[in-house]
Amino acid sequence: MSLVKYHRKPLTRFDFDFLFDDLFQKELHTGKRKNKNVPVNIKESEEAFQLELRVPGWKKNDIQLSINGNKLKIEGALEEKTKESTWKTVRQEFNLNSFERTFILPKNVDKEKIEAKYNQGILKVVLPKDASLKNEHSRQIKVD
Repeated sequence: MSLVKYHRKPLTRFDFDFLFDDLFQKELHTGKRKNKNVPVNIKESEEAFQLELRVPGWKKNDIQLSINGNKLKIEGALEEKTKESTWKTVRQEFNLNSFERTFILPKNVDKEKIEAKYNQGILKVVLPKDASLKNEHSRQIKVD
C-alpha cells in the first residue's frame, strides 16, 4: 500500500461566495414559529412539583397557562414591533415573539391549586401534590 500526498487547491473567490451563499441563504427562516426551547427547571419536594421557566423581557399579562385533561400548557405571545431601519435582517436567532411548552401532569397533582408567579424573567409554577390522588399504578418491584 502506498500513501498519496493530498494537495489542497487554494480557495478562490467562488469558494467564498458559495460558502456565504450557503450560510446566509439556505438557512434563512422566513416563517413564524413558536419557540419550544424555552429553558425549564423541574423540581420536586414532598408537597409539590415546581417548574421554573426562563422568559426574560416578558410581562406577566403576555403569558397564559391552561390545563386540558392531564396537560399543562404554558404559552406566550408578543406583538411584533416593526422598526424603521436601514439594516436588513439576514439571520435572526434570538428573537422570541412566542413560545409554547406543554407538560403532562402526574396523576397526584391537585389541578385546582396550581399557582404561577412571574418575577425578574422567571416564571415559577407550583404544582401541589394531593396524597388522595396518588397514582394507583405505582408500586415497588422486588428484584430476585
